[in-house]
Amino acid sequence: MELKEYIQIFKKNIKIFIGTILVTLLLGVNFYFLLPDNYKTYLNVDVTRAGKRSGSVYRDDNDEFYRLQADERFADTIVKWLDSGRFKNDISSNSGVKGDLKIESKRLSSQLIEVTYVTNSMDESQKIADSIVDIVNQKTERLNEDQKISNWFKIVSDEPYIAKNKINFYKMLAISLSLGVFLGFWVVFVFHYFRKNK
Repeated sequence: MELKEYIQIFKKNIKIFIGTILVTLLLGVNFYFLLPDNYKTYLNVDVTRAGKRSGSVYRDDNDEFYRLQADERFADTIVKWLDSGRFKNDISSNSGVKGDLKIESKRLSSQLIEVTYVTNSMDESQKIADSIVDIVNQKTERLNEDQKISNWFKIVSDEPYIAKNKINFYKMLAISLSLGVFLGFWVVFVFHYFRKNK
């Protein structure tokens, strides 16, 4: 078929083509407004020390290097804790937030860990953030029960950043329009094929 024949097919079936696009756009808009709100939380957790270093005032570079390495290894341990199902269950129970808690965590630097998770409300996000710090600190303190090291690890965090986790409305419209054009193209040709072979 030549290009002018394709154009003629579209001219004859322009209502079907536009109708398909409008239906797809309408479905996309309905999907957007029916989709429940949820919130993505970003929580920065810092590995620090609970007490001051004892001993001589003099400290060489090796002391600082080994301390930094220890902080780094402990931060890796916390990331592993947060990935475990048991730990997630403890956080969920402590916060009072029910449901399957999906937490992702990664170490950004020697002492900084970024924790992300999605909840249904801002209130739940704050409760889980508080619970993460509480549970990690409880676990950390238990590790030091027998050692009684004064300069032991402690976990602190900033206020969590909570953002609405929903696709942008205009982006959704663009996706729906593109999908509508694609579907409209095929609906026109399928309709033309069946009408031609009646």
